[in-house]
Amino acid sequence: MDGAVDGLDPGAGGVDEIVARLLQFDRNGDGKLSKDELPERMQGIMERADLNKDGFLTRDELVLFARAQLEQGGGPDGRGERR
Repeated sequence: MDGAVDGLDPGAGGVDEIVARLLQFDRNGDGKLSKDELPERMQGIMERADLNKDGFLTRDELVLFARAQLEQGGGPDGRGERR
């Protein structure tokens, strides 16, 4: 993956592209992300996007997170910053 998620620009694609790129980190192929599958710099997403606090980010949670980031104009690192 090119520059990992720091290289993901929300302006370069829509929600589906952001979700697909995040799910590339799904090492065990279960269709959801756990904190240990995310690079350290992205682990903060877990606190903001894990709506049911079960320790996993499902596709639905990632869609909601991506939409919120696009609406705020923030980057996918979840801090409202573009890199």
